Amino acid sequence: MLQKKRGRPKNVKVNVRTLLEYLEALPAESYVARNLTPDKMIWIKRYVEELEYLEDMLSRLREDIDQHGEIEDFIQGAQRLRRANPSVDMYHATLRTYRGLVNKINELLQGVEVVW
Repeated sequence: MLQKKRGRPKNVKVNVRTLLEYLEALPAESYVARNLTPDKMIWIKRYVEELEYLEDMLSRLREDIDQHGEIEDFIQGAQRLRRANPSVDMYHATLRTYRGLVNKINELLQGVEVVW
């Protein structure tokens, strides 16, 4: 007969879009619910709202990159230059911010791994 390992159970993977629904549906005796204080829940809700905004921003930036490419022709007066599309830099910066918020949520929620 196999014995269960003791200790904290494996992390449950939850999508950002369904995280709040998942947390509200948790039974009170679950490991995650016992460690989830009201102040943590407030922070998680704020982070999820920001993540939703960042997802929208990332999709708009992706559309711009797809439409105009990673390198664009920049014209200023008589000068013609090729430069990196500014949307690429904004996309990478936004993605770093997104990952940072996901990591903060993962720190607050022990037992749940937020995925996107």
